[in-house]
Amino acid sequence: MLLEQMFELETIGLDQMSVKFLSDGLGSQAGEKFDYIKFRKAIKALKGMNMDMTTAIQSTLTTASTMGVQSSDIYQSASKFLDLIDSEEHKFNVALQRQSVNKIDEKKIALDESKQKILEIKNKLIELQNDISKEENLQLILQSEIEKNQTMIQDKKQLFHESIQKIKLLVQEDLNSLK
Repeated sequence: MLLEQMFELETIGLDQMSVKFLSDGLGSQAGEKFDYIKFRKAIKALKGMNMDMTTAIQSTLTTASTMGVQSSDIYQSASKFLDLIDSEEHKFNVALQRQSVNKIDEKKIALDESKQKILEIKNKLIELQNDISKEENLQLILQSEIEKNQTMIQDKKQLFHESIQKIKLLVQEDLNSLK
């Protein structure tokens, strides 16, 4: 990765995914000329040969000057590199915002919709429970009326049969007397 070639990242404990994302974005910016990227790679290589930082910088600048590159050129290149990092940060933030919308905001909307649906179902359930209670009360009233009417009909039947029996008895008495 580009940034690992330029800096000793292993000593400062960076997130590897972030470094890869940034390196991939910046990697396409490396040019042919001796620029900040080549400057940092050269310094890292010299430090890898146990050279102190000051000597590595001076040696790299001396080599660069033989190619017609001044420290001001490297400074400008480093400033552009910093601008590129800012640009990559912006791209990352835009992508992160899209993911936030996809993975968080849309899920929040779905969660709110689910809560609303549960509330509607609970309200329907309360309504159904009220309907059940009304029907159960109606059943009790109807059962009571059935029992009352059965008793009334049974009583009328009994009274009617008793009346018939008495009238029959009277007629039978008359029949007996007429014989």
